[in-house]
Amino acid sequence: MFIILCGSFLLSCNQGTNNSESQSNEAYSMVPYTGMPLNNGAKWKVDSMTIHNVIRLKVTANMFRVKPFPELDTYQLLGGYLINDADTMLQQCKMKGAADEALHEWLVPIINQSGRLKNITDTAEERKIFDSVDRRINTFHQYFD
Repeated sequence: MFIILCGSFLLSCNQGTNNSESQSNEAYSMVPYTGMPLNNGAKWKVDSMTIHNVIRLKVTANMFRVKPFPELDTYQLLGGYLINDADTMLQQCKMKGAADEALHEWLVPIINQSGRLKNITDTAEERKIFDSVDRRINTFHQYFD
């Protein structure tokens, strides 16, 4: 079952999905992150739709960052918004091959951490998780062009 979930996650970018949010969120939380693959020192090429969707992720994180003292429910909402942005990115993705796989490797930690934010109950961890997601989003241009 694990292999099927991983395979369906990797294929979803090429085929697009119409899964319900709850089904796709469950699958995301089960996909392991194996590390950012390299492209022999060069950045991976991505399409304009991917760039647009990364900007959406950044805007969502930036809108949250301006809140001085967010409440627990605000972190939970942010997690949901980030997951929706990632879902949109996967549904609109038309990339194939190694660059597509690299994009998925970059996106998995964002999805996993956003799922943790969406379900967070520990106020001591909320900011750490957000900072981790925010840092990951901001690494996009280190790996992709």
